[in-house]
Amino acid sequence: MSEQYNGWTNYETWCVASWLDNQEYSYNAWRERADELYGETEEDADKEDRIEAVARVLSAELRTVFEVNNPLADQASCYADLLNAAISEVDWFAIAEHYITETME
Repeated sequence: MSEQYNGWTNYETWCVASWLDNQEYSYNAWRERADELYGETEEDADKEDRIEAVARVLSAELRTVFEVNNPLADQASCYADLLNAAISEVDWFAIAEHYITETME
């Protein structure tokens, strides 16, 4: 089990979140997507349920983008295995919640 890193689930999650947050385009794009998804949920639903529903969808989208854009995905190498192992440790749900919370502030 990985230990927390800078307030995130683990180093891998912190690393991805940091890169996303430090690139203005991706930061704004993911915040806008979180806001869009939140707006599509039932307004009379419990706030916690809305956040969880949006986080499930957004986390799947985040993961898919990273998997599709993995430059080593089609290669068989030690480097590809290591990158895939690191990506599999990312807590996509935590990153999604981060963007949802940011849009609600």
